[in-house]
Amino acid sequence: MDMRLSVYALALDPSLCVVCFEVFGTVQPVAVTTQRHALQRGFAVVRGREDEALRLAEALAAKEARRAVDAVRGKP
Repeated sequence: MDMRLSVYALALDPSLCVVCFEVFGTVQPVAVTTQRHALQRGFAVVRGREDEALRLAEALAAKEARRAVDAVRGKP
């Protein structure tokens, strides 16, 4: 089986980006960080896809919000 895994950062604005894992074409946002930090960690920062970066950042925020609500309700 051929595994395809990419890790990169999509620029949100001149200073922030969304770090993403891409496995078999499915992109999962992992974190929002500074472009400088992403570059220091060796991630390629892709510019020109700000709409996609914003959508992924919003999806990540919604996922974290659901996690926080579940934690308050006592769900694992």
